[in-house]
Amino acid sequence: MASSTTNKKEIVVDLIRHTRKELFEEIFLLFISLNQDKETFSRLMWRGNGGIYSGDVIIGDKKAAEWRNLLELVNKSDVGVKLTPIRIYINEQIEFNLKSGDWERKQKFLRKGF
Repeated sequence: MASSTTNKKEIVVDLIRHTRKELFEEIFLLFISLNQDKETFSRLMWRGNGGIYSGDVIIGDKKAAEWRNLLELVNKSDVGVKLTPIRIYINEQIEFNLKSGDWERKQKFLRKGF
């Protein structure tokens, strides 16, 4: 169960992500400069909780791209080696979503009857 503090952080992240997109990078960099705990980072929904996708979109690829954008932000940080656990976590998310995208492509291919 998430703590009250985590819920408050999640609300702030969600508000910034949806209403003040121009501040997201600044807030993200501030957060990781103050807190390099992978567990805390992983509990927050930095890339959102999905969305509506239509057509031939490969959702895994979209999510992997969002994680790559977050990794680029992490790499902009001056915190350095302390962010290694977060970098590893993000890379794991990228890899997971790329595999998911491969599975989606396979399923779409098989449904088309080839």
